Amino acid sequence: MPYALSDQGLVVAYLYGPPLAVRDLGSNRDKILWFVKDTDSDELHLTGHLAGSAHPVLSQTVSGPDGIPSDVTAPDPGWWRLTLAWTSGDDSYRDSINLEYLAHG
Repeated sequence: MPYALSDQGLVVAYLYGPPLAVRDLGSNRDKILWFVKDTDSDELHLTGHLAGSAHPVLSQTVSGPDGIPSDVTAPDPGWWRLTLAWTSGDDSYRDSINLEYLAHG
């Protein structure tokens, strides 16, 4: 199973349907199953930007039990830098991950 590991190793993103591609195909979207280490949270906040750009253009909150499923669709191909944020108890955490999205076609 293809996966990506966050910079600090706190989050694993299992990639279903790799390679990830820029597209919106209804129920056939790329799927990512997020696992956050040592947390009781079932919600993950994602913000992202295309490498080389400082402004976030992707923002999404995903939630779910036993891993956090999502269908994060990037608007443009290339390497995306995602900042991941979550809480556990009274503590807040942040980590980052890089994911590549290819052009559809």
